[in-house]
Amino acid sequence: MTGRTRREVELKARSNCSGGRSRRAARGYARRPADAKEQAQLDTEAALAAIEEHRSILAATLDVDDRLNWRAMKATAPFGELVPTLAEIRAELSVSTERRFIERLSKKALSAREEAEQKADEVLAERRRTWRSAALLLTVRRTSTMRGGRVFARPTRRRC
Repeated sequence: MTGRTRREVELKARSNCSGGRSRRAARGYARRPADAKEQAQLDTEAALAAIEEHRSILAATLDVDDRLNWRAMKATAPFGELVPTLAEIRAELSVSTERRFIERLSKKALSAREEAEQKADEVLAERRRTWRSAALLLTVRRTSTMRGGRVFARPTRRRC
């Protein structure tokens, strides 16, 4: 063996003089193509079985009409509840109307009416929030579509 440096010669000697390892490796390489061919044959048989299974599923489902009638599923009825109004809430809570003469004389009557009006405003705000969320939920249910097991909603904003 020749080389320019001693290190180069040693590396060449090591690579060429692997002794019995090279013979065993050569036998291993001879076995590996046979193993690879056998594995390829097994993989091919498994793939053909899977293809045949899918063909039988396809043949069984081709005659089935599984179209969905989206128009029949769409809810067209309007949202049934009316928007809550301040007049309804005041009537429900028995808020008295403004009585200028009595309220000038009695600050207690004035403060009682103002507290009742404030309570009616709070109740109205809460009921409108509830009404909006119910209306939005109904709108989302109507406009949602199924795609791949997930619901994608297109909510629309309504002004109240």
